[in-house]
Amino acid sequence: MAGTRTPSFAAILALVRNKPLEFRPGSRFAYSNTNYILLGEILERASGISWETYVRTHLFVPAGMPHSGFIDDEAHLQPMASGYVAGKNGVKPARPLRSGWAWSAGAIVSTTGDMLKWDSALLRGKLINQTDLAAMLAPAKPAFGKSFWYGYGWVIDTADGHKRIWHNGGTFGFNAANLLFPRDGLAIVVLQNADTIAAAESTGMRIFEAFEPSAAQVANASASGEDPAITERVRDLLAQFESGTVDRTQLNATMNKRLTPQLLKVAATELAVLGVPQRLVFVGKTTIASGTLYTYRAVFSAATFNVQIGVDRSGKITGFALVP
Repeated sequence: MAGTRTPSFAAILALVRNKPLEFRPGSRFAYSNTNYILLGEILERASGISWETYVRTHLFVPAGMPHSGFIDDEAHLQPMASGYVAGKNGVKPARPLRSGWAWSAGAIVSTTGDMLKWDSALLRGKLINQTDLAAMLAPAKPAFGKSFWYGYGWVIDTADGHKRIWHNGGTFGFNAANLLFPRDGLAIVVLQNADTIAAAESTGMRIFEAFEPSAAQVANASASGEDPAITERVRDLLAQFESGTVDRTQLNATMNKRLTPQLLKVAATELAVLGVPQRLVFVGKTTIASGTLYTYRAVFSAATFNVQIGVDRSGKITGFALVP
């Protein structure tokens, strides 16, 4: 596996050096870990010190984060959680990840307490000035003028009708989310030592809704136009995926081809962690080329997801996905 071999910037650069551009620069947006690796290299060349030294000196120290470090420091950071992943044979310990592969795209190891100190220091101007902070938290506007939902290292959107600034991330066996609700005065940090379908940002939203019951009421209100037959079909499909046995006669040819036995086994393992949804809330439907896309909010005991199901004009299922 690439993540377990000895890393280097040159090795990472070699993976992408000769790849074609996905789109004209400035015309679209796509998240890229590799771009964050490039940013780390730029930082080192501009500052003349290593990325790790720069982060310790200019971020950890002024923010007051004594329990933070990097993947290569894990042996000295105690108590250190072990990571786990859900696979076709159940949940198992995650394989190790060498720091250089994640590097400036995600090699930091921290605690919830230190991450909350980071949030406070950033927003109070201890790390960058307020002008730069405002630019950081503004959605990007590329050359063609359209605003996107990403700023400088932050996703800017709304959730349950509340302004949200956040980011997630993960490595082998670990999943994390940092969610800020500036108008509510809330910062929520979730760190999980498991790389499963129950993503950290979903857990974070459940915590937010516990603090803001009015937001939960908005989120749990069904939209108009719900089709009870589709709702029951979604509930039945979730149960089928959890059991590992799906009635393939209801799937179209493309969906049948994509749903390999191995993928179904992984899905069953991950859904077993979630259990049966407590509620299915109809969010809405959209007409697409192949038929109709229905979206539901599935509330499980430990996490909440959007469930999307595509149905063609003959009633066959064209797609089925859980989205954090």
